[in-house]
Amino acid sequence: MRKVAKMYIIFCWGLFIFILMTTSLSITTQETNQFLWDKLVHFIVFGVFGFLIMRIFARQYNLGLVTVIALITSVVYIFLLEWLQLLLPYRAFSYIDIAFGISGVVTSTLGYYFYLLYVLPKEKSMLLHICCAGCGAYVSKQLIKQYQVTLFFYNPGIHPKSEYKKRVIQIKKIASLYNLDIIIAKYNHIGWLDKTKGHHKDPEGGERCMICYEDRLEKTAQTAKTGKFNFFTSTLTVSPHKNAIKINEIGRNLAKEYGINFLQENFKKQDGFKKSIQLSKKLNLYRQNYCGCEFSKK
Repeated sequence: MRKVAKMYIIFCWGLFIFILMTTSLSITTQETNQFLWDKLVHFIVFGVFGFLIMRIFARQYNLGLVTVIALITSVVYIFLLEWLQLLLPYRAFSYIDIAFGISGVVTSTLGYYFYLLYVLPKEKSMLLHICCAGCGAYVSKQLIKQYQVTLFFYNPGIHPKSEYKKRVIQIKKIASLYNLDIIIAKYNHIGWLDKTKGHHKDPEGGERCMICYEDRLEKTAQTAKTGKFNFFTSTLTVSPHKNAIKINEIGRNLAKEYGINFLQENFKKQDGFKKSIQLSKKLNLYRQNYCGCEFSKK
């Protein structure tokens, strides 16, 4: 539904350009002011057309491919409209109009391309700790609208190893779907058992879980700091079984300790968990029936 809505925005702007370029309202004259205004209009409206294609699709699909498609689509549309003006008695074919239209498209399209490629990663680079595919797909989809996201899979508590490998495969699937980079940390379940020693009989949501939250978030903060990311956060809060207040408190403390920004969120809000389930089914993702460790499974 959203894809249709996005395409509709492009269609409406394209229709606006069509009306503008095929009516007598913008007849080109040789008067200096009107001439410059007419060329500026061509530069702006086609520049916006190329930008809309980039803005709507560049973060969900291959950036290079979307850039090429935006350029080709816009340029073809410019030539079609100018050719159409040969058939209209009150309009005229103009290579100057074509040049200004293409200039607008190239400026906006390549400008946005370089922004996404070089500027955004430095300003809004996000290391997203991801615990499983079900939560990860939904949260990733939300964050890529505002951040340059890299997935980080660090979950040493997952047991058995076959379950761990199964989740890694699903995380890689999400990375491929959304064209995201992914970092997979070393799996060390024995080390995790040592950290939670004495808490193996704690109830779900108890002290063992708090230790587990802090372990995963601290590793994320360390990796974000080393990798020079500007932000870090976790998908943990999308689960109704996780304490979002405590997770955000741990994140804030680690942010101060490591000198990096922590994005405080409660992704279960606004039916986040329900939406994550729906998206998982749509993408045919594996959804586990326990948090991860052998104690939660029991």
